Amino acid sequence: MTVYIICQKLSGHGGIETVLSILINQLESKDVSVVLYIRDVPQYMKWLTVLKQDRLHIIFGNKYNELFILTRLFASAKNDSRFLVASTSRVSIIGLMIRRILGRKWLLYHWPHFSLNMSNNYAYLNKCDGVLAISSPIVQQLKHSGIDSQKIHLVYNPSANEKLSTLKQETTIKRYIYIGRLEDNQKNVSELFEALGMIKSQRGNIILDVYGDGKDRIKYKKLCKKLGLENIVVWHGWKNNVWDYLKFRPNALVLPSRFEGFPMILLEAMSRGIPCITSNFLGYSDIIIDGINGYHYHLGSPSELAKILEKFNSQDFPAKTIMNSIEKFNQVQYFARFSKAIRINLSNH
Repeated sequence: MTVYIICQKLSGHGGIETVLSILINQLESKDVSVVLYIRDVPQYMKWLTVLKQDRLHIIFGNKYNELFILTRLFASAKNDSRFLVASTSRVSIIGLMIRRILGRKWLLYHWPHFSLNMSNNYAYLNKCDGVLAISSPIVQQLKHSGIDSQKIHLVYNPSANEKLSTLKQETTIKRYIYIGRLEDNQKNVSELFEALGMIKSQRGNIILDVYGDGKDRIKYKKLCKKLGLENIVVWHGWKNNVWDYLKFRPNALVLPSRFEGFPMILLEAMSRGIPCITSNFLGYSDIIIDGINGYHYHLGSPSELAKILEKFNSQDFPAKTIMNSIEKFNQVQYFARFSKAIRINLSNH
């Protein structure tokens, strides 16, 4: 059997890449061949080098040859194949048209990794064999878009099999951590800096370690200078594996995003027993359990975030409790859901 995974452009640094790495390695361990198509060569390639290569074939396309490559893949696939389209709905429709014209029997699943644009009509995705949803809000969006609920499968994303962090926390300083792109359209990092700027009583006892890079990096540094945060914010740049670079255990990871599909960085932190503080982006409640593995604040309220950061006590969040709170995302349960959704037996192979 072959599973074809069709992706749009990837940077090589995102949560989708983490999910793909886990999924592809698991499929290969079950003797399933994988064809991974990515539109354009990712800027960062290291994540591809750690994939198992025995049964993996990687294809890079571009806007000029994409239609030709996809048509060839759809037309030549054997009838027991599965297509997972983590790209635009247009790609799924092209595949379904080719299947109908050529009389193929393989199955196709649309696999959106971000919230849907609710101004669009997605009812035509009912022609897919299923739609894989990575969060509860996406399930509701699909239903509101006219997708048959019987075709919607809530699979979530898998957590990495990480061990409890053995790093020690600093005793006199709270160290918060942000990991991700430095931009405001989605990640909304300026709100985190604004919140830090509102903290007065503990300003000398808080450090924010920033791991990442992006188009708004210079703007953020100017904002921090304006807010007097030069001695609070530490810029580390992008690291391929942040967790290997940490010298102290963070008190919490902070994610102030405006929107997310299913933020893998939260699972990465929680699988190491680290609590998280997030905005109430659509879908946060799939992961965050207030008082158990972290807290949420209301998006657009830096003052509320400031109060949480000021009062936060990591001792209230036992590491084992945090790890247990994400048990439903462990890889065994994930693959049981995923294999059932795409109608192949991966869990017991």
